[in-house]
Amino acid sequence: PRHLGMDEEALYVVSRETHGSFRAECRGAADFKVRWSSPAGGGKDATLLPPSVAAGHLVVTGFEQGADGKYGYAADVLDKAGKAVQYIRSKREFDRPPVGTLTGAGLVFSVDSRVDLWR
Repeated sequence: PRHLGMDEEALYVVSRETHGSFRAECRGAADFKVRWSSPAGGGKDATLLPPSVAAGHLVVTGFEQGADGKYGYAADVLDKAGKAVQYIRSKREFDRPPVGTLTGAGLVFSVDSRVDLWR
């Protein structure tokens, strides 16, 4: 899968590499030239969700299912230079896949009646 995020200055493409991991790439909005490329998005078995761009950061989110069938979420927060500034990982404790979204309050993950907020 390949996902796209945008802001006024750049396009952010997140895609799966041939060996299974994910890579985030920043391209200039005016010339489409690559500015940086960085690994992001969790393990090779992760399901990638669309990235979010806000407050000078790219947030790459996804979820993984363990051998026991339980799900966990993951997010990598990259700054505008492609440097990882935060790695978020939950335990694989959910019966259903989580969803994540970026809001004004922070990064929110939700599963069933549980809501986790990361700032």
